[in-house]
Amino acid sequence: VSGGRLVRFDGTWTVESIPELEELTIWGSNVGALEVAPNGDVLVAVGRDRLIRYDGSDAIVIEGPEYVSSDPWAGSLAVAPDGTIWAVLESGSGVASFDGDQWIVYEEGDGVPWLASNIEVGGDGTVWVGTTSTWGPPDDPDSRRPAQGIGRFDGTSWKTFTTEDGLLGNSGSIIIAPDGTVWVLHSPIPDAYTQETGIDGPPAGLSRFDGATWESVDGLNDDGGGPGVIARDGTVWTVEPDSITGFRYGALTTYTMPEGTTAPKPPEEPDQALPSEHPAGGSGGGSGNVTVLVSGIEGANGWRVGGVVFIGPNRMYPDARAIGGFTAAIDSDSFATTQIVTAPSDDGDGEFPYVTSEPLGVAPGTYTIAVYVGNDLGPYSRWVPGCSDGVVLYDRVETFEVSEGEAVDIEIEFDLQHQRNLCSH
Repeated sequence: VSGGRLVRFDGTWTVESIPELEELTIWGSNVGALEVAPNGDVLVAVGRDRLIRYDGSDAIVIEGPEYVSSDPWAGSLAVAPDGTIWAVLESGSGVASFDGDQWIVYEEGDGVPWLASNIEVGGDGTVWVGTTSTWGPPDDPDSRRPAQGIGRFDGTSWKTFTTEDGLLGNSGSIIIAPDGTVWVLHSPIPDAYTQETGIDGPPAGLSRFDGATWESVDGLNDDGGGPGVIARDGTVWTVEPDSITGFRYGALTTYTMPEGTTAPKPPEEPDQALPSEHPAGGSGGGSGNVTVLVSGIEGANGWRVGGVVFIGPNRMYPDARAIGGFTAAIDSDSFATTQIVTAPSDDGDGEFPYVTSEPLGVAPGTYTIAVYVGNDLGPYSRWVPGCSDGVVLYDRVETFEVSEGEAVDIEIEFDLQHQRNLCSH
């Protein structure tokens, strides 16, 4: 999917326009997963609550499960032989199935291993779920949690397989061969994360399930372990930065890519440091100011708009990565405002976010801004607005770059008609 259009390759490239998909993506919704069903239909998970099914000529828009989700709402899709659609929900917090009439959500309490990352369905209808670990920033040990294992659903109950059952590691991606053999592709945790968090990840390798037991093989390139595909002859192929590795008949064979066919490795650069000068996230540590123009807010007189700037290309671990924000009252039915992002405050007065009146200076790097509009921005934490009964809350997220000494102007069009209430269940 590119620019709201479906791009297909069958020897030549074809771009197919799907108005239903274009309408969602033009308003900033993100595509989370794409899957081709056994009958050839294309499924696309997009935005906070939409699943598009396209048969080559017509598209059907299906409303996603009633679930508090992010954009996109699903990160992986699979289709069972009986046509049931399976999806990994945002942030790996569970999986959901759709039988054509209703969604059923399965969460950790139902037996789904925590932090699901991909999903596949075998020819016998068995559902398999791959998982990952969460590592978290060094100063937030509560956010670290190793993977629990690989999940299997037989139509009645969930079972989790771990290293005690013979897996090479408790995290990995599921691949199912044409003959029904289930493989798990294990990718290593980068050394920097292992050293910082103390979480021991699996070596790069493969695990295979023969229907009763697991057997494992390691020895893949330490930089690799993914992505992986299975050939018709049953060989499992994995792609590393400068080679491909095939596993068949119990043996690994690695082929180095010809010179000139691999992308040059970028020069190593130090990670963008987390701020440390302030308990709520700190200052940006630079001289460039960030000005935000928020426009297009209609029919929200009496509500509030607020924004938060985070270090890095996402807003994970918000209380550790937030460095500043802004807030303003919406005082007209057609509203626009220009705000300068200001530095953090130690406390707030019941509104989000906790900021001072001092402009924030940002150092060169990548940043994310999240802008919220709602009838109540009472905080869940310093940098996250809260939800309670009757609260209506919308958000838009953008990533931006800052150069040395640069002042940044960001424009965000906020059309509430194409947003979903984050606080709805």
